[in-house]
Amino acid sequence: MIRWITPQLGTAPAGQLKPTDDEMQILDVRDLVDSEGNAVKPLAVLLSRLIEYLQQGRKVVVGCDFGMSRSNAIAAGALCLSENLPFEEAVQRVIQITGESFIKLEVLTTVRRAVEQLQPETASPPALANHQVPLVIGGGGFVGTAVLEAFSPHFPNLLAPRREKLDVYHQTFELDSLVRRNGITDLIYLAEPPVANSPEAYGAAIGTLRSALSVCRENKLRIVFLSCVDVFNGYVGRNKAIDETVEPLPSGIPAETRLLNEVLLQTYCRQQAIPYVLIRSARLFGNNSSLPRFLIRMIRKALKNEPICTHHYRNGWPQMDLLHLNDLAGGLLSLVRNGQNGIFHLGAGRLISTREMATMIIEITGSKSRLDTLELDREHANVLLDAGKASRLLDWSPQVTFAKGIKELIPLCDRTL
Repeated sequence: MIRWITPQLGTAPAGQLKPTDDEMQILDVRDLVDSEGNAVKPLAVLLSRLIEYLQQGRKVVVGCDFGMSRSNAIAAGALCLSENLPFEEAVQRVIQITGESFIKLEVLTTVRRAVEQLQPETASPPALANHQVPLVIGGGGFVGTAVLEAFSPHFPNLLAPRREKLDVYHQTFELDSLVRRNGITDLIYLAEPPVANSPEAYGAAIGTLRSALSVCRENKLRIVFLSCVDVFNGYVGRNKAIDETVEPLPSGIPAETRLLNEVLLQTYCRQQAIPYVLIRSARLFGNNSSLPRFLIRMIRKALKNEPICTHHYRNGWPQMDLLHLNDLAGGLLSLVRNGQNGIFHLGAGRLISTREMATMIIEITGSKSRLDTLELDREHANVLLDAGKASRLLDWSPQVTFAKGIKELIPLCDRTL
């Protein structure tokens, strides 16, 4: 099916195309690669031929394998040249009319350069910043809120588009345009999979990160990626703190998804020479967060003097490395400003059992709750992150104790009872 972008210009899968009249010209672009690697000069020649057909009054249909990416990228270039539109506006018009949002950024970037070669006056060089300008992806969550609060005083031009305004997975070109217009230097990636505990999380998480990485490549950005301790939750019975040299061992869909993201990040960045920071944080709590849910439930039960049940595994009470959100945000800020690259672990420096948490909560709240126990026939991975590297290179250390963080959460839990 032909999607007509203008009365003269359309796109479609090339295999479905047959001339309907003598005035219709089929332009098969399947010889182009649907990725990086297309040269600018042949694309400029292709666009010149297409414009010549249009000027002759002929209808032109551009075809590629599926009528999705290469054909629509070429059509956007032709629209830009024939109607003297800004390239961004031409691309948006093509996407709006065809409904095809998955046009490869690598192809669009080469088409843009070909257009600029044919009409130098259309060139819009990216903004150049003489200072760091971070862009935060995933700034709307509880982690993002803490990070934005920590970053804002230091980066007045900080950008953090909400997901409802910029869906990175479907709007890669829009992200690229935003980066170019604002002279972004660092991409802070905090995005969580929209469905965190289902198989669908794999595709959504990897696709979104891959889109962001392509923007980093085209604009020579540094990426700071937040992962977490879950990638080590397959280590059951390990009593030694885990540093950056230990291989991840995930268990369960959320942890496996995080590791797949880590592998994509490191592989792509090494291949494309993109500077990156991979941060693995301990489990987070604090501020106005409703996570972790078990901790919030403990506080609410204590405030209502209800029994608090904690699990007991074959290897004892489960123990966790809990880091306050403000300490994570401080570590991220230090890494962005310091310019260090590589893998960094940020943890609280000690494990605390759920039984100890419940006991402290009861004491802090003055609750009359009793402690119950649920025996589980399995073992628990008690993982402690070694943050020695961050301490040495960033002079970072956690400042908020568990007790202090709990005292801050009590008013929030009290209001939401």
